Amino acid sequence: MEKTDEKQWLWQKAIGTSWHGNEFLSTVEEIKKVFGEPDVVGNKDDKVQYEWILDLEISNSLGTSAVITIYDWKEYRDYHEDTFIRFHIGGHSSNITTLAQIEIENVLNLFRND
Repeated sequence: MEKTDEKQWLWQKAIGTSWHGNEFLSTVEEIKKVFGEPDVVGNKDDKVQYEWILDLEISNSLGTSAVITIYDWKEYRDYHEDTFIRFHIGGHSSNITTLAQIEIENVLNLFRND
């Protein structure tokens, strides 16, 4: 699969992101509806089965964005896309992942209330 220039830029910016303790409860189905198809799809034997790489606006008041990753971690099982699991947020700092968690949960709550 050929990546667009924007996706290539995101992949490069995602290098070095890591988990800083931020996570949220959701389903693959919900995340797909909000953020689109995952950038990585694995299988139950992989540490990560689904991963999204996003340039997410993390501060509406400042207009600040940061590259983050959303991914399941070590599920090691087959699960349906409507199963609620904990997704990790990867970023370059704990400040970024904390702000990203707030924004992601806000967006998911808006989606769930529609």
